Parts: sequence; structure tokens; C-alpha cells
Amino acid sequence: MILVKIKNRIIAIYDNDSAAVAELENIKQIPANVKVIKLPNIDIAKKYPTIGPTDINYMDINGLYKINNFKRKRKQ
Repeated sequence: MILVKIKNRIIAIYDNDSAAVAELENIKQIPANVKVIKLPNIDIAKKYPTIGPTDINYMDINGLYKINNFKRKRKQ
């Protein structure tokens, strides 16, 4: 978007994960009509229930890039 010289006002919203932080660090120059923001960490994500191989755990998922999802085997 920035390279095509759009004249309208633009808001670029990045997630709060590590991939977004890495991309934001790579931005060299932002035109005056572009506002770049990153989503904030939220309290509810500080102790979020996650399901893993050792059952349910609570962890801070703010800023995580990838959360592994473990599927339980279905009973047949």
C-alpha cells in the first residue's frame, strides 16, 4: 500500500504477536497519511486456558506467534 502512493488516510493494524513485532522493526519509512499501530496486550490473555498434552494449562498468550493445538483422539 505504501509503495503505490495512496493519498487517503490509512490505518495499518498489526497483531501483538512476535511476527508482527518483527515486521514493525523492519519498517523504514512511513508516509504521513499512514498510521501504524499494534494491538495491545490484554488482561484476559495473561492467564488463558490452553489444552496440551498434559491437559489444561493456564499461560500468558499475549505476544505469542504460534500456539500448538493438540487434538485428543476420538473414542470409537
